[in-house]
Amino acid sequence: MPRQLFLMASFLIATSAIARIDDPHTQCDATRMSSSGPIETILALQNSITQSNCPNQGRMNAICIFIGDKSVDKTPDTDYNFNYQRIVYDAACVDYNNDSDEEIARKVRAMWKLYGDNVRCGPMGVPSTGSPLRYAIHTFFDEFITEAISFWQLDLNVIENGQTMLDFLDYRIERSTGIVKRNLELYRRGFVARGAKKRSEL
Repeated sequence: MPRQLFLMASFLIATSAIARIDDPHTQCDATRMSSSGPIETILALQNSITQSNCPNQGRMNAICIFIGDKSVDKTPDTDYNFNYQRIVYDAACVDYNNDSDEEIARKVRAMWKLYGDNVRCGPMGVPSTGSPLRYAIHTFFDEFITEAISFWQLDLNVIENGQTMLDFLDYRIERSTGIVKRNLELYRRGFVARGAKKRSEL
């Protein structure tokens, strides 16, 4: 399936050795949730929200949790690899089995423009500190980042707290060392290749 092959492919960031360190400036504070119980409950609550309005803002309520824990979608016979995909595609009212890749990306971008950049994620998935894409950088969630910038082709020049994504990455790079810095630099090259600019360049 094209989308599955796409998600298995990598650009620069997917081949990087992702750091797993205890530095509070580079490691997410979110506690990894169990793949049973809490996650199933959250998904059940999400599924109870009506889809009469598309895009559906209510479906995005759990996105921070699933970026924080990187949980795998274990639903039998699912086409999804991760729980965040179910949340995003439901919010965008995507028909995963019938929509083309282009239509899926278009629907996700439309939904994200309305709701995605307004979500704020932080420790334990509590909406508080940064957009989902910035939170994915904070947690080094390669799969989410790859899908967001390469498949969905989200707008990478949205200004948040006075910074674009490239400004945010530069800020993090300046304050990092070792493998964390190298990974962030790989992210930066991937973002630049997909049109990311500094605020001063807009």
